[in-house]
Amino acid sequence: MTKNLKVFCIDAKKQQNVQHDYELNEESLQKIVSQYKTICQEHTGKQFPEDPYKQLELAIEAVFKSWMGERAVVYREKYKISKDAASGTAVNVVTMVFGNMGSDSATGVVFTRDPSDGSKKIFGNILSMLKERMS
Repeated sequence: MTKNLKVFCIDAKKQQNVQHDYELNEESLQKIVSQYKTICQEHTGKQFPEDPYKQLELAIEAVFKSWMGERAVVYREKYKISKDAASGTAVNVVTMVFGNMGSDSATGVVFTRDPSDGSKKIFGNILSMLKERMS
């Protein structure tokens, strides 16, 4: 079984004897990226694109394709979300501000529906220092 990104991060943190991803040194992060690119190539048969615009294009495409993914279809059926209520998904592309620069930095996401029950209310997550992103 192929290791995943989380396992690579856990291994690197153990090697460096640190607790959080943001404490990893540049060498460890470069190694993790290299390992992850190898996994991507093994699964897709293609090299991971170096061009950031191509990466963005593929990320957007993946979001749109996820609309008909099994989990998404089951979720909509479970919460009776009809085509009248939602006929597709959306992608917002925003410039990220450094969310890992200190305890006063964060990143987050907000939804117009609660993903746990489909109710129409604002729902969001905020991650400080990106601790929960890969830790």
